[in-house]
Amino acid sequence: MTTTIDELCEQLGVTRAISEDQFKGRHVPYDLQAKWYDRHSLPSTKVVAPIVSERLQGVETVVELGSGTGFRVLYYALNNLETQFLAIDKDRNATDQLKERVKKLKIRNVRVQTRDMYELHGQYAAVMAIDCFFYPSESNAMTQWRTSCLHLSRLVDRTKSPAFFVVPFYDALGSRYEMSEAYVLRVFQKAQLRLDATSSSFEFNQCNGEHWIGRILCGRP
Repeated sequence: MTTTIDELCEQLGVTRAISEDQFKGRHVPYDLQAKWYDRHSLPSTKVVAPIVSERLQGVETVVELGSGTGFRVLYYALNNLETQFLAIDKDRNATDQLKERVKKLKIRNVRVQTRDMYELHGQYAAVMAIDCFFYPSESNAMTQWRTSCLHLSRLVDRTKSPAFFVVPFYDALGSRYEMSEAYVLRVFQKAQLRLDATSSSFEFNQCNGEHWIGRILCGRP
């Protein structure tokens, strides 16, 4: 039985999140902050999460990098009950909140760890690096994106089938950093991954009205 994003929002109380003014005022419990982030991210979640969740069908093990408080990984897990998920984030407040959510929803196929994703070892059939890259210097964002992809794609267990590395590509960021599709293709080739010809396109309007267009890039061994 499929769990929808709206149903998960209701179960977690996301629709009853605090206002932006309350959020900016701070001094609010972390669980309320988490709900605000979830609601703020809903425009992208509603288009990206279903695409990813469908790709996870039949996958044995998955690691979600930079999972935060885990709304998306919870959605994936509820809709892929036979898949084992590992959620990684270095923010202990976020992982503690995710553990509470896992317990509340009685989800049995999600483990949560507090650690830096760049220090993670092990192999997983699917490695998901969705909206978890941070660019401390915009002057070399392309190089940072390349380095992150090459490092994290090594976590893919190439003995499994299906197996893949997933990362989004946003047109707005591509234009901002002059990151062409040819550049992206070369990065995947360097990682010895074959870029799926059926990479899924999506578009959505951010809460501030900005229109974003992107694709889910899926690299397979």
